[in-house]
This record gives sequence, C-alpha cells and structure tokens, in this order.
Amino acid sequence: VSKSSAGNVLQWTTASEINSSYFELERSENNRDYKFVQKITAAGNSSTLKNYQYNDITGFAPVYYYRLKQVDADGKWVYSSTVLIKNASDGAVTVYPNPVRDRFVINITDRSLLNTSAVLTDINGRFLQRIPVIQTATTVDASSYPAGVYLLRLNNGEVTKLIKE
Repeated sequence: VSKSSAGNVLQWTTASEINSSYFELERSENNRDYKFVQKITAAGNSSTLKNYQYNDITGFAPVYYYRLKQVDADGKWVYSSTVLIKNASDGAVTVYPNPVRDRFVINITDRSLLNTSAVLTDINGRFLQRIPVIQTATTVDASSYPAGVYLLRLNNGEVTKLIKE
C-alpha cells in the first residue's frame, strides 16, 4: 500500500490460488462502513506468485482503510487483514532504507506510538518479529530474512511495505 499523486496504490501477492474467482477491493474512512471499490479477476488456479495492483483514485480524506474480499469459484469468501493509508503530510512513520539490505530504521513522528510495538510479517501475513518501539528511531536487523516483500504494521494500524534485497 502506498500513496501517489494520483491516488492510493494497493498491491498484493498470492503464493498460490485454488479455485479463486476474484477479489473485491473495499474502502472505508472509519474502519466500520466499507464500500465496494473494484472487482479484480483472480488467476483461478496457480502454484506460483501472482502480483496484483489497483490504483484507487480517491479524494484525500485523512485516512482510508482497505480490505480485500477473496471470492472462490464456489462462492465462498474470506476477508484479508485491513490496511490503513494516512493522507496527512506528517505520516506517523518512515522506514529507510527501502529497499533493505541488512538493517532498516523505523522513524516515528507520532509520539503516541512510543512504548508500543511494531510487527513484521512476510507478504502472506506470517508473523516474523515483534519490534519494540521505545524511541523515535529504532534500528532493525533484517539480515537473516531472505529477499522478498515484507509488511511492517504499527500499533495504530499503519502498514509499510518493505522490500528486502
């Protein structure tokens, strides 16, 4: 999830798909009332990584929450985790360098995040590491993780996508 001058760019990857039909992207400004945004056709059946992207051209409310509804060919469905995009110019977090080689720094400007923790997951949402946020700049050793895409979720729900080289 990232912001661009034209809207919010949402990207996701599936590791495998069995009888997937489509995704429904939903958006909310309050994390309660979600509205349909777009239907995206899924690969159907796949055992390789599939990358998806949608550019949500929106106004600029202070925050947008997004979730995916993944619908199978038989009509069964499941929701993804919710992600948050803040459109305020003073975001709560910056992560650098990104792409990451061995270490990255979490720099927070929202002091309400002090003494909380961030969670690092792989692109499929598997827990990797809980990172205590006890100062405005926290260095994280990522040298043991393989190259790939990772997600860093802060206590306020904000998510940052990291690419490990």
